[in-house]
Amino acid sequence: MVRSGPFVALVITLASASAASAAPPTPAAPNQTGRAEGTPRGELEFGLASVLVGVGLGLIAVGSIELVRTREHQRTCNAGTGNPGSGIDPCLVDPPGLGYAAVGLAWGFSVPVLVGSGLLFARGARVLREARRRDARVARSGIGPWWNRTGAGVSLTLRF
Repeated sequence: MVRSGPFVALVITLASASAASAAPPTPAAPNQTGRAEGTPRGELEFGLASVLVGVGLGLIAVGSIELVRTREHQRTCNAGTGNPGSGIDPCLVDPPGLGYAAVGLAWGFSVPVLVGSGLLFARGARVLREARRRDARVARSGIGPWWNRTGAGVSLTLRF
């Protein structure tokens, strides 16, 4: 006994989906700071640049520590004072050249990361400068009426 109910429901659903339309996008509502959502002030760029500076400096630190460790390991291998009791020669298992490769990779990757963070800082500064120019066009002083049940008056606002 073959049941065709689910198949028919699937075909009807797919056929009716092509006739559906999406609602038009709504404009962004202002957030608590009074700015519309998405108005850039450079916070994202400054945050990402700070993280990238931390990563770049971490790579430099790891490379420096690895350089010290590799030099000590190379001195041990050159002196021939490995670990003869274990039967495993650490100079053959972990040759000093691999340590120098790790140092080069760490320092090599730190350069583009730090350059990228510098570019992000520059973009964040440019975006913030443009936002300050945009905000400077807003009136620096204003006067407006106010009233309530007990009285009324005029309010003077000055922005510095």
